[in-house]
Amino acid sequence: MSKQITLSIPGIKCGHCVATIEAALNDLDGVSRVNIDLHNKSAQIDANVPIERVIETIQSAGYQVDSVE
Repeated sequence: MSKQITLSIPGIKCGHCVATIEAALNDLDGVSRVNIDLHNKSAQIDANVPIERVIETIQSAGYQVDSVE
């Protein structure tokens, strides 16, 4: 059963940032949905993986995660 994770990613500035993060998360086994809000600089992810793994994946893509909501 997947859980919804909401993260604040302040470094998101453009559509390319969104596409980069989406691609990285969609490559992670266990992620079923990724919705990134460019205006609010946040991401909602449905996943069957630990939140730490999701955060590590975003950081590996080059973006800092500031807070977990």
